[in-house]
Amino acid sequence: MNMIVPCPTVAIMYSYALDSGDAFKSTAVFASYALGTAIALAGVIYAIYKVANAMRALNRPWLEPLIMRVAGVLTAAFGIYSYMADAAYF
Repeated sequence: MNMIVPCPTVAIMYSYALDSGDAFKSTAVFASYALGTAIALAGVIYAIYKVANAMRALNRPWLEPLIMRVAGVLTAAFGIYSYMADAAYF
């Protein structure tokens, strides 16, 4: 099951398990690694799911024009501010 995740840590955990010299210790070492990997992967999958849902919520026909208009207004406002600040400096 741990070969699903091709990671260099799997080889390290295999060597730890084999070097332990005891079947119980080797099973405990690899079980703890497998549990930690499962928890980490579950967290990543959950985060991907939440981000995908957030992206779906942003898929509205009115949102892109709104963002472009706000960006244009902000660009113009910063341009006017920069011009006024530059004029006041000289």
